[in-house]
Amino acid sequence: MSQNRDTVNGKSADAPVLGYASTVLGTAAAAAMLRGLGTTKIADTLGIAAATSPVNSHKAWCLHSPPSTIKYMLAGTLTQSALTASYMAEFGHRGDHQALDDVEFGYARYIGTIKWAPENITNGLGSLWTFPDLQSYKIYPHVRINAAPLDLMIEIVGAHDIKVEEIESVKAFGEGWAELPSFMNRNIQHVQDAQFSFVHALAVAAHGYEPGKQWQRPDVVFNPSVLNLMERISWEVHPNFFNAYAANPLSRPSRLEVHARGQVFVGEKGYPKGSPSSDPSTYATNDELIEKFKKNASGVLKDSSSDKIIDAVFNLEDLTDIRQLMYYSGGGD
Repeated sequence: MSQNRDTVNGKSADAPVLGYASTVLGTAAAAAMLRGLGTTKIADTLGIAAATSPVNSHKAWCLHSPPSTIKYMLAGTLTQSALTASYMAEFGHRGDHQALDDVEFGYARYIGTIKWAPENITNGLGSLWTFPDLQSYKIYPHVRINAAPLDLMIEIVGAHDIKVEEIESVKAFGEGWAELPSFMNRNIQHVQDAQFSFVHALAVAAHGYEPGKQWQRPDVVFNPSVLNLMERISWEVHPNFFNAYAANPLSRPSRLEVHARGQVFVGEKGYPKGSPSSDPSTYATNDELIEKFKKNASGVLKDSSSDKIIDAVFNLEDLTDIRQLMYYSGGGD
C-alpha cells in the first residue's frame, strides 16, 4: 500500500490516499485462525473483511487542521468488522476470493492505493518474519515523527542546564514528508492539538517535564510558558532526510539548534530512541518499556496488578487463558 514515507526520485511520493485500512484483513484472518476455521472459510473471511473495510482517510487528516480525533480509523469498528467477517464466513456466507488478487477492481482499488505489493506478505509466509527488525517503540506521548528532535531537546537542555527563559530561539530539522498542517499547527485549543504539534512538544520537552501521561495534563498543555516558547521554535525539513531514508528506511536524520546565552547548542542524530539501528543505544530495553508502562499505569492500576500484567506479557507462552491477562488489566490481582 501507499505509505506516508514513500519516495520518488529523492522526494516525497505524496500519494493522494493514505491509511491503514488493510489492518482489517490481518485482524479478520487472526480471528478466523484462532477459531479454527478451514482454508476456504478463511478465504471467505478475507473477502468479506475486504468488502466491509474502513476507508483510508489518513491523508485528509494530515491536511485538515486542526487535527480530528480519528487519525487513521476507529479501532473498535475495525475490530467489529473483522470479527463479523469471521463469523459470517463460519455461518456459511461467501466472501470474494478474488478481492485481493484483482488490482484493477478489487481491494487495492477500494482503498485508493497506488502501490500494491502482495508479494511482501506472501513470500516466505509462515517462515520469514520481517517485523521484528522493523519494530519501534514510542518513548514520548506524542506523534513519533518528532521523536528524534525531542531526544535532542532533552539531551541539550539537560546537558547544559538551560532554563526556558534563557532560550532565545530553537530551530528543528526533521522528517521530509511531514511538513503538513496537522503537524505544523500552532493553535492549541485541545489536548489532541498538542499531541500532534511538533513545536508544542519541543516546548514541553524544553520545560523538563518527564515524558509520560503528564504531558497530556491541561496544566501542562496550556501552560503559558509552553505556549510562549512555541513562538520561538521553527521546524524545517532536514536536508539529508530523503537520501538517508533511501539508504535505510529506519533512518530519521534530525538536527536541533538551541540559541541560548548568546550561544548555539547543536545536536544531531540519525535514529530516535526506541528504534533499531546500528547504535545499540537507540533500542528501547525491556527495563525501559517496563518503566514506561508502570508510570502510565500509576494511579489507574494497583502496583500488584501492573506487576502481574508485566509477568504475563513477558511469558505469554505460558499463559493458558487470555482472560487472566484481561482480569489484571481491569485492576484485578
